Amino acid sequence: MRFLKSSSCVSIFIFLLLYSITSPAHIGSSGVLYQGQAGPYRVMVSLQPPDVIPGTAQITVYIENGSVKSVQARPIYFRTGAQGAPSSDVLNAVPNQPGQFQGIVWLMAGGASGVQITFDGENGKSELVVPVVAVSTAQRDMPGGLG
Repeated sequence: MRFLKSSSCVSIFIFLLLYSITSPAHIGSSGVLYQGQAGPYRVMVSLQPPDVIPGTAQITVYIENGSVKSVQARPIYFRTGAQGAPSSDVLNAVPNQPGQFQGIVWLMAGGASGVQITFDGENGKSELVVPVVAVSTAQRDMPGGLG
C-alpha cells in the first residue's frame, strides 16, 4: 500500500515537472501602462523604461478629457522621495494630435521608483505618480573615446 502511494506521488511529480517544462510562458515587456485620474483630468500614460541604467525612459501621455496646456515629468526615487528628486522635464505636445504629449525622463538609479507627472490646464494643476521598476536588462559597450 505504501508503495502505491509513493509511486503515485512520484508519477504526479514527474507529470508536473514535464508539464512545466513544456508550458509556454509569457515574459512580458518592461513597459508600464497607467490609466486613471489626475485631479479633474482622465489620462493614460505609456512609460517605456530604458534597458540600461542610467538611461532615458520614453513617456507618452494621452489626455482623455479636459484641455491641458503643459505636462512635466520627473523621476521620484524610493530612497530620496520628492525632496531629492531632480527638476521636471517638459513633455512636448505632439503635432496634429490634440491631448497627446511625449518626452523623456532620465532614470539615474536602479530599483523602485516612479515618475511624477504634473498637468497644468483649464481646470488647474494636478499630478500623479506612475510606478516603475528601473532595472538593467541589457549590457552596452562604452564607446572607445569615453574610457
